[in-house]
Amino acid sequence: MEHDSRASVELDCRQCGACCLTFDVLLNTGESAAFAARPDLVSLTVLYNGPFFPPPRFMRREADGRCAALSGGLSACHCTIYEDRPTLCREFEAGSADCLAARARLGIGTD
Repeated sequence: MEHDSRASVELDCRQCGACCLTFDVLLNTGESAAFAARPDLVSLTVLYNGPFFPPPRFMRREADGRCAALSGGLSACHCTIYEDRPTLCREFEAGSADCLAARARLGIGTD
């Protein structure tokens, strides 16, 4: 994943929400077990192209596409589980090529 260090200084990932409105978040095995008791946040995905045990779990998405843990509106939002967010969310970098692409898809500028 490419990273634009200039953009990461200017972007606050805790208030934007572009990635939370754009990407699916696959939970790792440990997270899957920890979040299993939270059907409000996690969905079980059954894949038919092979045997996966345990079946993968993703962060649940609302009807409008947003992550179930995202509260508020675009550019005025926050993650309700920020301190306990999944590894993929922790590793996602503000200002990365994926971040800038998500912002562009939603019409959010970087300046």
